[in-house]
Amino acid sequence: MEEDTLRFWIIPVICLVAVMGLFVIILSYQFNTAIPNATIELEEMKKMSCDEIKAKDALNRYWSQDNSKYGKDKAGGCVAAELAVTNAEKEKLDKLLADPNSFESLTRDLKKFQDLYDSHKELYESHLSETKILKQNVTDFENRINEINSKLLNEYGVK
Repeated sequence: MEEDTLRFWIIPVICLVAVMGLFVIILSYQFNTAIPNATIELEEMKKMSCDEIKAKDALNRYWSQDNSKYGKDKAGGCVAAELAVTNAEKEKLDKLLADPNSFESLTRDLKKFQDLYDSHKELYESHLSETKILKQNVTDFENRINEINSKLLNEYGVK
């Protein structure tokens, strides 16, 4: 009977020791690896440019939740700043394009005309070549008629 109670307690004690060992390993990892790396990562993120922080945020690999929140906030701020700059540039360009005599407006119109010309260029060139062929045919036809008229005049005296 005593042997049964000894076996009864060995398994829970072994499990308890295993769980405590695992707990110690996890705590050791947290205190010796994760927390120092999170601190270093946060310092590095504070020095990162917008492109670098957006690339890091796209990977979504952070050492801590606080770092994740900081990275996402900083990346969001970068996106908002870029959007604000883009909107300001667009507003400035819209103002310049509204003035028909501005360089930008004239450049836009020239580009439209250039695109229109380019879109019809092939058609124009094909019509030009057909026109040259027709002109040559008409010239040949007129020359032939003149030849026939001169033969009629020479042979029959009739025009």
